Amino acid sequence: LDELVPLCPSAYFHIGGDEVPKDRWKHCTACQERMAKERLADEAGLQAWTVQRLRSHLARKGKRMIGWDEVLEGGLDKAAVVEVWRGDKQARKARANGNAMIRTLYFDASPANLTMDAVKAFDPKLDGTAAGVLGAECPVWSERIDARNIGYNVFPRLQVFADRMWTGTHHGDIDKRMAPQ
Repeated sequence: LDELVPLCPSAYFHIGGDEVPKDRWKHCTACQERMAKERLADEAGLQAWTVQRLRSHLARKGKRMIGWDEVLEGGLDKAAVVEVWRGDKQARKARANGNAMIRTLYFDASPANLTMDAVKAFDPKLDGTAAGVLGAECPVWSERIDARNIGYNVFPRLQVFADRMWTGTHHGDIDKRMAPQ
């Protein structure tokens, strides 16, 4: 982190925090020793302990930590920002914990699975209020996307997403405006 922080001028720093193989930690001697030393109840507690150390270190460097919503598991300091990708239930957990959040709608799903109607319906607000919501994004991961299909996966959904985020709603002519796309 000390090498990366100077490369990132933003006030925010994303640590990830998802896809952590906590089930493997049950059989990891070093993990179990750390859990015993820190008196952590379980592997979720070990992740929370690690995330808190990262958050504190980044704060000393002048950065506000962002992590995917899995960082809520085991407890999280309210100074962290939660990037919510698993829906309203996780967003409610973040809000209840006092965390600001970024809402996401993944665009690496095929248009057959993430329809234009679903993109139009996406509302980053939670239960009708934007309290604690810093913004929204539409990540595109490249496991199944390459130069041949990125356009198919992103467009025209990106324009519809941007229209929704900029205006807060969709005007009745969105389908007509997107027809050329």
